[in-house]
Amino acid sequence: MVQFNLPFILFSEIKNKKKNKPANIKKNEYEQIIKAEQLIADNLENPPTIEKLSKLTGINQHKLKTQFKLVFKEPIFSYITQLRMEKAKKLLLENDLTVSEVAYAIGYKNPQHFTAAFKKRFNYLPSSLKQKQVIVPFH
Repeated sequence: MVQFNLPFILFSEIKNKKKNKPANIKKNEYEQIIKAEQLIADNLENPPTIEKLSKLTGINQHKLKTQFKLVFKEPIFSYITQLRMEKAKKLLLENDLTVSEVAYAIGYKNPQHFTAAFKKRFNYLPSSLKQKQVIVPFH
C-alpha cells in the first residue's frame, strides 16, 4: 500500500487559476463572467443552466460561453466538472462519507457516473483515495 499524507491539499488548480481580465473583454462583462462563476461555485450540487446563468448575469448565452472560456480557459461544463471533482476529493479526504454519499453531495444522481468522472480526472478511483491507497500531491 502506498503511503498517505492527510493534512494538505486542497486548493485546486482551478481555484488557484489567475482570473486576469483578458484585454478583449469589457470590465462590466468580465464582472458578469466572475458573477457566473460564483453562481456555479455556490450551487455546485445543482448548478444553473447556461440559460439561467445568462438571465442571472445579464449577458447573452453566446457571449457568456465564449467569454467564460476566455477567462477560465475551459468551457462552463468542464469547469463545473472540475470543481465537482475537487470538492469530491476534499469530501473523501476530510469526511467519513462513502463514495456514493460524496457522489450525491456534489450533484451526481448515479454513483457509477461519478466514479467514472473521478477516475477520468485523477487517474485513480475515489475508493482508492478513501482507502488511503494513493498519495495526493499538495497543491
